[in-house]
Amino acid sequence: MDWVQENLLAIYAAVVGTIALFLNFGRFWMMRQKSIRKLKVASKIDSQAQERLDDLRKPKDIFDGPGSLVGPIYKVTVINVSHVSMHVDDVGLLVQEGKSKVRLPAYVRHGSHGFLSYIEDAGGEDIAPGAKKTFSIWLGIEPVIPRIIGCYAVSQMGKVFKGKHNPNGQVLIISEIPKGESNKSIQPTATASAD
Repeated sequence: MDWVQENLLAIYAAVVGTIALFLNFGRFWMMRQKSIRKLKVASKIDSQAQERLDDLRKPKDIFDGPGSLVGPIYKVTVINVSHVSMHVDDVGLLVQEGKSKVRLPAYVRHGSHGFLSYIEDAGGEDIAPGAKKTFSIWLGIEPVIPRIIGCYAVSQMGKVFKGKHNPNGQVLIISEIPKGESNKSIQPTATASAD
């Protein structure tokens, strides 16, 4: 008991020092966690994708040409789970083509006329802390259903964040246009005469 009384000041200093160490370590850990930049990425089939694919069988408008797009067919959602704002340069689906993986990038409305362009060409998008943004994946006018193996987002720093594709049990089907049912809207409806 005499030892405790003689060393009371040393015991008090050891307890206070240990508490201060844990508090400083806790503050360091919190600041480190806040500075970590992380995105969560997930993709799914758009709710109206099959309807849009079925519309391909209908006669086309004269303005639908080889450069036209069908969609949106897929949606890629990017959630900023970090405590700082992040800029994404590219978002899309990872698709299996043969033995290789290729990227199928998302489109965004860009410019004063709202034309569709790749997100990378539009300069990317900012996502606030805790916010989420959904990006659309469109297919060409003669679409092929891709074999999706995942999705991705690329931050401004070049880090690639990958996620899973969840089709929710949906299977997309592209019905073939019967032969002889070509695009009748751009065929001439009357013959010209030389009168």
